[in-house]
Amino acid sequence: MDKYPIFIMHGVPREKLSDVMQAVRSVLGKDVIFSITTETNLQWKVQDLIEELISEHEHMKKFRSKNDNEN
Repeated sequence: MDKYPIFIMHGVPREKLSDVMQAVRSVLGKDVIFSITTETNLQWKVQDLIEELISEHEHMKKFRSKNDNEN
């Protein structure tokens, strides 16, 4: 379950998102999952949100790896 650190942001101004993400990566490393709360995911159970974020993250890693191998 604790395969990746997950950082969920709520109320962070859009113009500060990049700074926050960069600061978190400097402490936790590159393989961090970031999420911003939405009206939809605020209604989810935390466990469901975490599972969805991990699934999306792993899908994107495979997609990037496939594209890197093709170039």
